[in-house]
Amino acid sequence: MSEQNDTSPIARTAAESLREMLVRASGAGSQTGATVEAMLFDRGTPVAALRALKDDSKALAGARGLEADRAAATAVYYAAIASALVFHHHKITAHAYAHLHEGLSTLGSKAWVPDAMKDLFAKAREICRNRLPAGETETD
Repeated sequence: MSEQNDTSPIARTAAESLREMLVRASGAGSQTGATVEAMLFDRGTPVAALRALKDDSKALAGARGLEADRAAATAVYYAAIASALVFHHHKITAHAYAHLHEGLSTLGSKAWVPDAMKDLFAKAREICRNRLPAGETETD
């Protein structure tokens, strides 16, 4: 993701792109037809569905296209990981907790990220912080 400030045209477009992604029906997992937003914030969403959503978002984030769309897909990617951590205490990525903490912090500071997603990121950051190996900090 670019280090553009949150008032840039890219940030405004990322907000629009993220809003569109959140209301889109997801084909991930067993909750076909549920919106991406519903899947992310429903503690009943199965881990397998969150993993599928994470994988789909990762593919979108890595695809060619508008930077704003890639930024929005990255936010959904991290939100799926955060949801699995917060609601299921399950880590659905190989990333180290320190790396997750950093990514969640970065996205959580973006003005274009909705408050509900920021809250989810904050809860997941706390879980990551608590699971860091002894002597390791968020910035190591």
